[in-house]
Amino acid sequence: MTIQLSRSPQKKVLDGKESESFSYYATEIGSSETKNPNSAWNAQFSPDLNLLAIIYRNRPIILWDVALRRTSLQIVKRGSDGVYETPNANAVVFHPNLEAHLIAVAYNDGDLVVHNFRIDQQTASFPLLAQTLAVSPDGRTLATGDTHGIIHLFNFETLRLSYRITTDTSRIQDIVFDSSCLRFLDIRDDRCNVWEPSVLVVLKESSDDTSTEPCSEEIPPPMQRKDARHWGSEFYISAIAGHQDNCHLFGGRSDGSVAVFTTETGSIVQELCSHAHSGRVHLLDWNESKSLLTSIDVSWRIICRKISRKQSGEWYTERTLLDRCTRNAILQVLTNQRGDRLLVSTTLTDIVWNLDAQCSEINRFTQQEKRQWVAHPTNPELLILIRGGKAFTFEWTQFHMTSGECGVSLESLSAVDLGFSRVVSCEQANKIAAVRMSKGNNGRKSSEIQLWDAVHINSEAGGTPLCARYEHFAYDINAILGVVESSLLFLDSESWVCSVNVGNPKHEKFYTRHFFIPFTWHRNKDLVYYVTASGRIAFVVGENVVVFHHGLQFKVPVPFARAESIEEVNRKEDG
Repeated sequence: MTIQLSRSPQKKVLDGKESESFSYYATEIGSSETKNPNSAWNAQFSPDLNLLAIIYRNRPIILWDVALRRTSLQIVKRGSDGVYETPNANAVVFHPNLEAHLIAVAYNDGDLVVHNFRIDQQTASFPLLAQTLAVSPDGRTLATGDTHGIIHLFNFETLRLSYRITTDTSRIQDIVFDSSCLRFLDIRDDRCNVWEPSVLVVLKESSDDTSTEPCSEEIPPPMQRKDARHWGSEFYISAIAGHQDNCHLFGGRSDGSVAVFTTETGSIVQELCSHAHSGRVHLLDWNESKSLLTSIDVSWRIICRKISRKQSGEWYTERTLLDRCTRNAILQVLTNQRGDRLLVSTTLTDIVWNLDAQCSEINRFTQQEKRQWVAHPTNPELLILIRGGKAFTFEWTQFHMTSGECGVSLESLSAVDLGFSRVVSCEQANKIAAVRMSKGNNGRKSSEIQLWDAVHINSEAGGTPLCARYEHFAYDINAILGVVESSLLFLDSESWVCSVNVGNPKHEKFYTRHFFIPFTWHRNKDLVYYVTASGRIAFVVGENVVVFHHGLQFKVPVPFARAESIEEVNRKEDG
C-alpha cells in the first residue's frame, strides 16, 4: 500500500510503501528499484534538495540522497542517541531555502525540534505534541496542527511561537500555505478552513521579498492568540421557511433563536425571536395570509407568532398567538391557507387549533402509524392524510374526515408500505407525489417517484389510479426539495439537483440534471433546504445560508432507464 508519492527533478517517482520499503520508478525507461527494506511507515520528499526523509518506528530518521542513491544522514533526537529508544516522528518538513539545511520534526513524545542536517545538530526545540507540519513558501513560518484542532505558528529557524489558533476539537489532518504566504488552509473532518492571521501580514510587510537574510535576524512580533469559532460548532441553522416575497427566509437555530435572512446573498438581515431555554428549533411554518410564523423546538414546544414589518423594513413580533407544549415529539406542522387553523402532528396524535383569541383546540385524533399530512393541491379547504397505502381527506374548519373511514386507496402503494420518504402536493399539476425507497434481494437500494391525480381523491372515490411511476434513475433519490411550477425537484445520491416534469407525466422519458452541491453539506446529517416559488434554492451549511440563483436554467437531460405511464402500468399488471 502506497503512503507517499513524489516526483523528483530526475524524472523519478518515489513511492513510499507500507510493505517496509520504498521504491524509485524511472519515468523515462519505465524501470523500478526498491531500496532500504525496513520498517518505514512514512516519508517526506524535498524535490529541491533531492532528499527523502524516511521515518521509521522508534528509529532515527534517514535522509536518503536520491541522486547518489545512498543514505546522507541519520537524524537522532538529542538525548536519545544510543541511550534511550528513539521516539516516533509524527511528521517532518524541510525548509524550502536550499541554504538553510533545516528540517523540522514533530516527535510523539511531545517535542518539536529543528535539525540542521549540514552540521548534524539540533538547533531549536519547543515542547509541543503535533501531528502535522507545514512550512510557508518563503520558509519563515512553520505551522503545526494537533489532534485537538489547535494550530500553532512558529518562526521556523528559532521555533519562537508567534500565533495560536483555537477552534473546534477536530483532528487536523493536513495544513498547506498558499503562494502569498499570507493564508493557509487546514483540513479536518469533512471540511477545509482558510485562515489569514494578522501575524503573517506583519511578517510579510516587515520583510524584503528580495532579501536572503535568515528570518532569525528579524524582530518577531509578540505571540498572539485567537479563539476562533467554526461554523457548525454552535448556533447552526436547523430549520428554514420562506416568505412569500421570495426575498427573505426565516431560519431557526440550534440555540432556539430565529433570524431573518435574505435570499439575495444568504446573509442575515436581523434577529427576530427566540425559544428561550428550550433548545434547538427543528420545524418552521410560514403562513402568507396572516403573516404567522410557527416554530417548534426539540422540547416539543409550539410558538405561533404574528410577524409584522415597520416602514423602515425592520421585522418584529406583533403578538404571540399560541405557546403550548405537547406530550410527544412533534413530526409535522401545517397552517391552512386562511391562517386560522394550525395542525400539529406528533408521534401519537394529530391536533388542530383554532388560531383565534382563545386558540382553542378543535379536534384531535390518536394514531400511531407512519403518516404524513399534505395540503390539497387545488382545494384550500381540505388537507390530505397519507397512511397505510390510502389517502384520507379532512376539512380544516372542524378537522372532520370527509373521505370516510376506509379512505381512498392509492394504487401501487401497499397498506404496509413504509418505504415512502416524503409526500408532496403539486399544486399546478394537481398531483400528489410520493418518493418510495426500497432495497432489493441483492441489498441494493432503489428509488421511484409515484404520482396520483388529486381529482380522484374525494369523498365518493374508493381508489385512485396511478398516473405515472418513474424508476431506475441514474442515481438514487436522497431528498425531495420541492416544487417549482410543474417541476418536482430532488437531490440524488451524487449530490445533483435534478427535476422531473409532473405536469404531463405520460410523455416524460427524461428527467433533468441542473447543478450539484458538495456532498459534505448533507453527509451523515439532515439536509436543511428551501425552494422559493421563483426557483431560488437555499441550502443551509452550518450557520450560513447558501442560495443558488438561476440554477434551474442549467439543464442536462438524463434518460430514464424505465418511465411508465398509466397505460404502461396497466398493461404490465394485466399481463
